[in-house]
Amino acid sequence: YTLLRRSIRPGERLAPSVVWQSLRKLAGDLRARLVLRAASGQVLAEQTLPLGAAEHGTSTWQEGEIAEQPFELAVPQDAPAGRATLGLALLGPTGEAIALEGGAQAIDLVDLEIVR
Repeated sequence: YTLLRRSIRPGERLAPSVVWQSLRKLAGDLRARLVLRAASGQVLAEQTLPLGAAEHGTSTWQEGEIAEQPFELAVPQDAPAGRATLGLALLGPTGEAIALEGGAQAIDLVDLEIVR
């Protein structure tokens, strides 16, 4: 992933980008869910997007293909100051969570600081 900054103010937008690589041919089109959570676990913002372009979903990817997935999350005005975590989950064609390496349903990408 890429993320230009690690601190953000309520009301600002976070624009992370995730890079994916297909390690094998996939049967269906996958989606990714990015979630920003406060230290309390409260979901502050989330976005779910298909991987790849609309006309080039993961079912058409070739083995080894690399694609970048830009996201944009708005931090709510009432977000509490303090640590927040940006997490990522991969979803199958019917919306089911796909286990990631090690069997986890989601991974934490990075900790951020919400400042007022």
